[in-house]
Amino acid sequence: MSENGIIDIGGIHITQEQAQAAMQTMKAVNLDEVMIEVVTVKVRHYKEETITDDDGNPLLDGQGKPLTYRVPKTRTAHIQSMVPVDIYHKVMALNNQSLSANEMVDAMTDIVLEIWRITEPWMDRKTLIEGLDFEGIAALSERFFDRLNQNSKA
Repeated sequence: MSENGIIDIGGIHITQEQAQAAMQTMKAVNLDEVMIEVVTVKVRHYKEETITDDDGNPLLDGQGKPLTYRVPKTRTAHIQSMVPVDIYHKVMALNNQSLSANEMVDAMTDIVLEIWRITEPWMDRKTLIEGLDFEGIAALSERFFDRLNQNSKA
């Protein structure tokens, strides 16, 4: 531990309070208490469809290709709320940084994406941010980490 109370764990810097909080999460009496929740999420995907005139004829661009538009389709995803240790370490390290609001939103989005990919490995950042609005991503982040925060306060 350094003289300013920061602990270095494999290049990740955390405070003593954060280390104690992490230890509290490990004090479950039964492993049943550390159940992985499945979060149900409504997510949008987009399907391209051809634009037609009122008579049903496709409208074409200057090169003769049909013009298209994107139609939102909704599906229900079932995402595991498991937070791997390496992701937890990233979140703890972020708490020690002074990030702008934009940087914090980007970091939160990237962390939600990493957790999402445990269930759906094909998910990419573009699909995630088109499929969920900011409130949805923020709610997932809170949901993933709320259980850990509650355990650390116990």
